[in-house]
This record gives sequence, structure tokens and C-alpha cells, in this order.
Amino acid sequence: MTIADLWSPATSPAEVLRSAVLSSTGRMSGGKPVGDPMEVALHVEALRLHAAVDDQ
Repeated sequence: MTIADLWSPATSPAEVLRSAVLSSTGRMSGGKPVGDPMEVALHVEALRLHAAVDDQ
């Protein structure tokens, strides 16, 4: 699953993704998806935009 488009009227896409990653458990770990596909897609997009937080 991938993110096709992201829009937010109030904040930057990176801020939206950072919030989404903080409130989800999907991650890429060792190059492999771990968790819910939608949450992993959010994490991958956050990584692409350099908005991801450190893995917990």
C-alpha cells in the first residue's frame, strides 16, 4: 500500500505524517513492513519526507 496524495489545510504534510506515525504502530524494520499496511504506508511516506520519528 502507498500514499497517493496527502492534503492538509492547516499544517504541512510532514507534520500530518509525523502525527500519524506517532499514533500508529506500523513500521519498516530491517527493510520489511511490520504491522498494519496503512500504518506502514504512512511510515514509509514519513521516511520519504524526512518526517519520521525514531523507532520506538
